[in-house]
Amino acid sequence: MALPIDFKKHRREMFLGGVLVASAAVFFYLRAGSSGAGAAAEEAILATEPPQSVARALSQLASVRITGVMLDRLQESKAPYDPTQRNIFHYGNIPPPPPSPEEVARVEEARRQAEEARQAAIRAEQERILAQQQAQANQPPIDPSTGLPVGVTPPPPPRPTPPAITLRYSGVLGSAGRRMAVLYSGEDVILARIGETVEKQFKVLDIGYDWVKIGYVDPQFADEYQKLRMGP
Repeated sequence: MALPIDFKKHRREMFLGGVLVASAAVFFYLRAGSSGAGAAAEEAILATEPPQSVARALSQLASVRITGVMLDRLQESKAPYDPTQRNIFHYGNIPPPPPSPEEVARVEEARRQAEEARQAAIRAEQERILAQQQAQANQPPIDPSTGLPVGVTPPPPPRPTPPAITLRYSGVLGSAGRRMAVLYSGEDVILARIGETVEKQFKVLDIGYDWVKIGYVDPQFADEYQKLRMGP
């Protein structure tokens, strides 16, 4: 009956165990023979072969191949570590290689140009501020009453705008020498001859067949007028 042992996994242990079992069997066998030799009636027996169980174990161990350990490989130098290659203990992307001298030169040139542009912008801003300060220092003092430099005559005030004419011209009545314009102010009907005042601020300057010229009573608008056409 074959022993249920996995010789491939425990070859060295089985070999050493077999040798130990064989040594123990021979020892006890020889000891038993030596103790029997002292008796007068017993005959001395010389053992030339191990017991069958030991011989069977030794025959099974003889077929086991023990691989030698290459201890000299332990003295070899270790392979250098290359950080640019993949590392099974680290996850993620491989770090990029270091930049070439040409790339370093381009980066340095770009930084130099950016720094020169920044310094030029700073100088331009400083010059603008200095010019503004000099211009303010060279300006004459301001007259608080006019808000203008001292000695500068303020411009005349803008001319006022005449009031809007809201009248409507509807037609004319009377003869050629006694014409009256028919005007509407909202829902009120106004009859006025040439030279008469309408609503205290307007004046009829001339009357035509389908138009009327309206001016202003205020003398500052003496040259202002509006010509109204006949309409609803």
